[in-house]
Formats: sequence, structure tokens, C-alpha cells
Amino acid sequence: MIHCNLATLLAQRNLKISKVFQDTGISRTTLTALAYNHAQGIQFDTLNTLCTYLKVSPTDLILHVPVDVSWTKEWYADIGTDERYDTVTLTVIERGKEKQYPMCLKTIRYMDEEPRCEIILSFDAPQEEPDMPMTSAADAQKCIETIDALPVECIADLVNSMIKDFSDAGLEDDAVSFSWPFHTGWQ
Repeated sequence: MIHCNLATLLAQRNLKISKVFQDTGISRTTLTALAYNHAQGIQFDTLNTLCTYLKVSPTDLILHVPVDVSWTKEWYADIGTDERYDTVTLTVIERGKEKQYPMCLKTIRYMDEEPRCEIILSFDAPQEEPDMPMTSAADAQKCIETIDALPVECIADLVNSMIKDFSDAGLEDDAVSFSWPFHTGWQ
């Protein structure tokens, strides 16, 4: 996976995207896409301008991690009106080899005064759904080791993407709690 460290570099220098735009002429759209890792690529002149402006090398700005992580989610079962289980298949491609890890995604919606959502990603099948496909203990350990080895910035992007994909639409970010079995130290 390719990760752009622009957000981190800007934060370290106490810089805002608007300031970089004013000083470099690089469009805010481009800077925002790079900062949030939504960019599909970067022009060499843009890379050169940013490296010169920030006084960094391209390897400080763009990080290559030889692991790609993606996921698919499939509905599995509704348990009452406020809980549901989904099967999430985490796909990890490392050194050209693809491995899939089925996991259980439990979503609990609390619809009281302040609506919120709890998202729990686990390698364990729920008691209510013992036939749900799951990853073996040995494979789960390998998956945990792979995810834990990722740079913290990549893990943060992964978690934020999962929260966006898995949470209920319309909830604010602070109304969603997320837990998973990885020991990354980033929660």
C-alpha cells in the first residue's frame, strides 16, 4: 500500500493546507486528497514542490508498505432491532500472496437521547450464530501480526475507513466506538 505522510508532516510543522496552497500554488483539492490519502497519484512537479517546500525527500512524503489490506462485508443475521452480525473478510496481500481472513462484525445501535453505534470486529463466532465462518486461531494470529506490523499512519487510515464503512449513516464520528483484535496501540 502507498501512504502519503502529508498530514503528519503538516502537523509537525504546524502548517495548514491553506498556507501550503498560498505558498506553493498547489490546489487545495490536491493537497486535501494527499493529506487524507484519497489521491490516486501525484504529479512529479507537485511532489518536487512539496518536497522542496517541506524540506523533505520523496521517501519522507510517500511511504510504501509491502502489504495491501482490503475488506468486504456481507450481511449475516439481524439479532433483534438494535444488533446485527455481518461477515467481514479481511484480505491481506503480502509479497504477492493473498490470504483471506473471515471475521465477525457485530454492530450495536443505541437509539437513546444521543444515538451512537458500537462496532466490534472479532475472530470469534458469536454464541447466537455458531455456524458463522471464522478464521482459525493460527491464521488469526498471522493476521494480527501482519496488521500490527503496519505503520501507525496506515492503521489509522484503515480504522477510519472501516468506521466510515461499518457505522450507521448519519452518526457523527464521536458517536461511533470501534474495537478490534489487533494490538497496534492505536485505538
